[in-house]
Amino acid sequence: GLQGLENLDFQRPNAYVPLSLSLVSAAMLAWWSRQPSSSFSKCCVGWVLLDLVSYSVMFNATTHPQTIQREPQSLAVLKADRTVFRKATYRYHIDRDTRANQEALTPSWGMVYGVEDINGFNSLQTRRYTDFLFGPTVGDVSYSQLFDERLFQPDNPILSALNVKYLFVPRGSVPKVGSSFRQIYVNDFVRIYENSKVYPRAYFADSVSVELNPNIVLRTVTANGFDGRRLAL
Repeated sequence: GLQGLENLDFQRPNAYVPLSLSLVSAAMLAWWSRQPSSSFSKCCVGWVLLDLVSYSVMFNATTHPQTIQREPQSLAVLKADRTVFRKATYRYHIDRDTRANQEALTPSWGMVYGVEDINGFNSLQTRRYTDFLFGPTVGDVSYSQLFDERLFQPDNPILSALNVKYLFVPRGSVPKVGSSFRQIYVNDFVRIYENSKVYPRAYFADSVSVELNPNIVLRTVTANGFDGRRLAL
């Protein structure tokens, strides 16, 4: 995205890392095409290792092992629930505080602790899932963003249909949360709401209707007041 492109701005020193590596790699290939040798292969292996280490160190921060071992306080709420459920985190902006992200289980902290989540940081995302959760005009990858306040209203069926039982709202965020979401926990980093209208993970609908137009299906199953437990399309 745009934040990634900012790393390639020539006003920033780290922009010269991939550029320098590319230029040296091109020079090495040109040299090898004229004078192939086994010693050159060793140089290439060493250069690739240097490339991987130097590039990833500057562009991808790592998490200290002690941070992962320290469970977030908010996790106790989910551990006490023995049912099958998913959670979602309201996420409009990126918080650089690791502890805050850990407590809100975003963007992929839920995976560390075995919590099933709809906020995963995906590089690939199916178009049908994007259409259902965000609408057909939104890009094909959400990158764990979730900030449409219409999803948190009592008549909206989308999060309930996705088996989202708990909604996490990070500190500093004040979305309009409907009456079907009841606050059950709060600390310095996050508030947790429980969804009283959540669907089970699996269920039998009361009736089935056939509709061949996929656009009509999408509009119907995402419309306010629709209950997928009563009708399947």
